[in-house]
Amino acid sequence: MAAVIAYLLLAGMALQSIFSDGLSAALGAIAWCTLFALIIYIVLHRPSIEIFDEGIRIHNPVSTIIVGWQDVDVVEAKYTAFLQLRDSKKIGIWCAQTPGRYHSRTIHPSDMKGIQLDGFIRPGESPRTDSGVATYLCRTRLAAFRTNGMSNGLSYLSLRENSLITALGLNALFLIAYILIHA
Repeated sequence: MAAVIAYLLLAGMALQSIFSDGLSAALGAIAWCTLFALIIYIVLHRPSIEIFDEGIRIHNPVSTIIVGWQDVDVVEAKYTAFLQLRDSKKIGIWCAQTPGRYHSRTIHPSDMKGIQLDGFIRPGESPRTDSGVATYLCRTRLAAFRTNGMSNGLSYLSLRENSLITALGLNALFLIAYILIHA
């Protein structure tokens, strides 16, 4: 919701500049708005996860990572949800940030019904947080993968696929630089 409000404010700023200022000021406002909209997209909209029976696909701001459950050792939530791979590499999940340290004090026992968590839990494992939901789903899929005796899941793959975002960002930066130089 915050991203939608930010997009609307940026669009309003660009429209106001188009209707009230000259052409060079409007181009500058559009360039700045485009740059900020790209930053908002990269930080707030792009991060996501897709959980499959065979593995997980993590869309972080800069990269997309595909990991099979056979390569995952542990799923944890400390600062952010992350996967600890068998080769001791950690992959953070940007869309599953953990809450503050006092969040665990606000968990009601009814929040824990139906979840196989017992005793003390970390704030990041709370079922009311994105990190808690992500770690719970990943742990249940990982446990199911291991109990079914499956050995071949998705193969590990790390992709960088933000070429369109990079091109738009560079164009916005060049336009801003041009406007600043010729102002």
